[in-house]
Amino acid sequence: MGTRRLSLTGFLLLSVLVHALGLSLAGRWISRPPAYDIDRTPPPTVTIDLTEFERPKPEPVEEVEIEELIEPEPEPEPEPVEETDVAEVLIQDQLEEPIYLRNPPPTYPQVARRQGWEGVALLRVEINSRGRVESVELVQSTGHTILDDAALQAIRRWQFAPARFAGQAVSATVEIPIRFELR
Repeated sequence: MGTRRLSLTGFLLLSVLVHALGLSLAGRWISRPPAYDIDRTPPPTVTIDLTEFERPKPEPVEEVEIEELIEPEPEPEPEPVEETDVAEVLIQDQLEEPIYLRNPPPTYPQVARRQGWEGVALLRVEINSRGRVESVELVQSTGHTILDDAALQAIRRWQFAPARFAGQAVSATVEIPIRFELR
């Protein structure tokens, strides 16, 4: 039995020595970086001398002879804005104009026809809240009294749907052109 013990002890001692040797060798191998063939010389430097390069020459500018300077026209001054009453604007936005209902054309006077008279009469007409003509005023004449009178007489007989403001019938004044034209 004694030899067996010795051989077992020897085996254990041999095993411990082999492991110790392996660990010491492994420790050296792990702690050391691998050896590569590295060239430690610094990279070459390149210097550029900018004074050696030629700068591009500008292209020659074509000379143009200017005969006369044209000055821009000054901007026209803005026309003064008329002050408008806010109430008037609101009224205009809500005011519905009178509507023509029964409007027979004026009679073209025979004398004016024979003479070849033509023209446009502009009439200012006041229409009441019932749609009836209250008054008529000649604003612009045809140039012939007989044609102006025929226009005034015809308008006095016209009927309208009254103007409306916020749904209510109101009086209104309108300008109406009457054209006398021979065909």
